[in-house]
Amino acid sequence: MFLAIGLGAFRTCASWADDVVPEPDGSPGWGLLSAPPDSGGEAAPAPPRARLFVDLDYFDPTQLANQLLDATSQSLNESQFSGSNSVSASGAWGGRVGVLVPFNPHIALGGSFGYIAGPKLSENAQGTIGGAASSFSDDLSMNYWRFLAEARERLPLSGSWALGLGEGLGVAVYSHAATCSATNPPSCSTPSTTGTGAGLTWEVEPAIFYGPFGVAVRYAQFPGGLSSGGQFTRQWGSLGSFLEVVF
Repeated sequence: MFLAIGLGAFRTCASWADDVVPEPDGSPGWGLLSAPPDSGGEAAPAPPRARLFVDLDYFDPTQLANQLLDATSQSLNESQFSGSNSVSASGAWGGRVGVLVPFNPHIALGGSFGYIAGPKLSENAQGTIGGAASSFSDDLSMNYWRFLAEARERLPLSGSWALGLGEGLGVAVYSHAATCSATNPPSCSTPSTTGTGAGLTWEVEPAIFYGPFGVAVRYAQFPGGLSSGGQFTRQWGSLGSFLEVVF
């Protein structure tokens, strides 16, 4: 539904009128014309030409880190733990490649696949339970393969500049590895385990382009977050960004 809402909002904008002619090389529109408008004759539409794109992706781990911290805090409170607990996290980096087929001068539809390494989280707690020393450390790492159906739309600005809106919906296949070492612990938030899973993933990304080069911020959802029992079942979200080249 969010794909339909986003594309519908762009199509109703007056500045997206059809008299804005894209460049024949695809910048800032998607390049559906076989001849420029000043050629002296009527431009015949060319068959849509598929365009390859390549992205460098980054995803922030803050929401997943907060889930881990909340899960541990609940367990520590139930065990009358007195002390400190903290989580450090590193973000997820990856890349993807995809194909877009222009639907009209401003809208393109297609798909992509990509790999994401991370995020990685480390948690440490030091304190006492019932007067006895207690400590533990958790380490969690995750990796994703993502397969997305994508919709892109461009709003031509001046010259080769354009604004963009991208949306993706698909499946993420993930693997995780968690370890825990402890002394007199109440419990480990991430039991020592490895495994795989899959689930729904989606993202929304406003962008700005200069010719074939683009940069965007995005909000994305992933499967494989932590429930309060340390199970990898809950979705987690991320603010992130990407750099893109469209060929």
